[in-house]
Amino acid sequence: MRKHLKVNIIAYLFSNYNYFSSLMKMGKFNKDCFINYSAMEEKLKQLNLNKPLTLSEKILFGHLYDPTSQKIERGKSYLKLLPDRVAMQDATAQMALIQFISSGLPRTLVPSTVHCDHLIQAHSSAQEDLERAIV
Repeated sequence: MRKHLKVNIIAYLFSNYNYFSSLMKMGKFNKDCFINYSAMEEKLKQLNLNKPLTLSEKILFGHLYDPTSQKIERGKSYLKLLPDRVAMQDATAQMALIQFISSGLPRTLVPSTVHCDHLIQAHSSAQEDLERAIV
């Protein structure tokens, strides 16, 4: 039952993507950034792979830089992509951010986020450790 509901919701969202893409912002802090679903669909139409695509392939191929000039072979091709967002992990984001800061550019071309998912090492108590970690 739950899987059936999930499939129905996904089908509804994809069938109404023009409506949702005009209203849904990319994020809370990027008020002027939207996901361009119609451009993604256009790129998928330009591909001629002669096979049905998985959802992952549709998302990946929808972000191709130039779908007409790229030869796509699973496991062999290097894809030129235009991402909507750059999501970084907390352990490796530090070096990426330091490199960006040293470039002297005023802002990123696409929204960037750092996702902190590592546990805080406990020393005394939950409240004290959390306060120390936030600072």
